[in-house]
Amino acid sequence: MKNVFIQLIDEGRIPSLDALKRAYRRLVMKTHPDAIGSNHLVKEFLEFSEFYEEAKAYLSKQYQHLPSGVPPSVKNYRLEFFRQLKKLEAIDTPYTYRRDWKQITPIKAAALEMFEKWGINDIELYITADIEYDRVKSEKPEGPYLKKALGLNLLPVFHNVIMFHLTGRIVYQKQVRQNLNAILDRLNLSGYVALREYIEFLVADMENGAAIFGSPTRYRKLKK
Repeated sequence: MKNVFIQLIDEGRIPSLDALKRAYRRLVMKTHPDAIGSNHLVKEFLEFSEFYEEAKAYLSKQYQHLPSGVPPSVKNYRLEFFRQLKKLEAIDTPYTYRRDWKQITPIKAAALEMFEKWGINDIELYITADIEYDRVKSEKPEGPYLKKALGLNLLPVFHNVIMFHLTGRIVYQKQVRQNLNAILDRLNLSGYVALREYIEFLVADMENGAAIFGSPTRYRKLKK
């Protein structure tokens, strides 16, 4: 698919970064899963976020001759990390009868690489949290109405964090805090301490702005 944002820049219909952001928001709403109620356009949704990054770099080159031009594009490892999590979310859900590790493993490796290049100081905590989340995904739900299905409680937390960073929509930032304290308490009681700290980091980092629009160099240290 041709980069529609670059085409609009060439046509003079996107003259600035703010105009590019508005165009991205309009187009992404036609493909992101929550807006259309389906995952069948996930590939196109991810392509739009990649096109947006390419268009930012392209727009930067167009205005380099101006004193107030857009600064050169920097590889946004923060955004790439959340893109990998979105891919993982699509194929690896809790209590799946048979998890496809041939697909899961390379995506996990890519996410780890992007997380490290993002510049976060505590890779060990991230790895431990990922191991704990795998354990949660493998646990079978018990009790009436799946009340003990911790993995099902964590799904919307990660989903809202990921979608906030890929779309920039504030509604996801608000939704991620719903029942968050109760979920974090359950993680503590279940012994998933690293997973709790990792989630707390992700929620705090949202204050830095969505990765799709924000600086890739701003981050907070993981909680010790």
